[in-house]
Amino acid sequence: MKKYILFAIALAVALTTQVHAQGHSHGYAGDFNNDGYLDFGDPETGNILIDLGTRNMAASTPTERYFDEGFLYNGSWTPSALHGSNSAISDPYGALSGGYINMVLYEVQGPTGGIFGFYESDSQDVTLTMLTGTTGGTGLIPLTEDAFYERTPSDPYGHSHGRRWVATAPGTYTVTFALVNTGTGTLNSADNLDTDQQYFTLTWTVVPEPSTVILLAIAAIVVLYGLRRRKTAC
Repeated sequence: MKKYILFAIALAVALTTQVHAQGHSHGYAGDFNNDGYLDFGDPETGNILIDLGTRNMAASTPTERYFDEGFLYNGSWTPSALHGSNSAISDPYGALSGGYINMVLYEVQGPTGGIFGFYESDSQDVTLTMLTGTTGGTGLIPLTEDAFYERTPSDPYGHSHGRRWVATAPGTYTVTFALVNTGTGTLNSADNLDTDQQYFTLTWTVVPEPSTVILLAIAAIVVLYGLRRRKTAC
């Protein structure tokens, strides 16, 4: 019996280690259609990505900055802005110089009573929050970095690591974003998020704590062991 329990623990630890070791992924923003409007897309192919995929959130630990504020789960995703198409370092799908790209956390759907939030990389306090079932957020998350925006020519580029996405309750969160320009020029001329704007969704799933996975694995082994003994007795 002992060897089965040890096997269950080893398996559970391996699985949860894979979850916690999951690398961060990126979302790239630019003018992929070259039409003056911002989109998330794949810079390798130029394809616009309305669905940004699924990411996992793992349990926060008591030593992490999110825990004390009630965000028991956190995950990593790095939204980035491509170099401007006419900047010193150019990308063919980048926005024009003068653009300052921001992301709006516009809508969150998820478990009732759950709160979804965002931490800026250098902040000890939550930067933005939204209750599940809420639509119409207006808080801006800057993607363009000031150091690049202030160059000559101006570059809308930004790639900030250390940003974290958090939640208070287990479940699946479907998060909707919009991209807006607060820089100069006519890039992204939509001024009404409800009717003129393109939206992008990212799905977050909360992964059980390692202890929960281990207990479930042990329980499954115990049940299987009991069934095996009963079958042998018969």
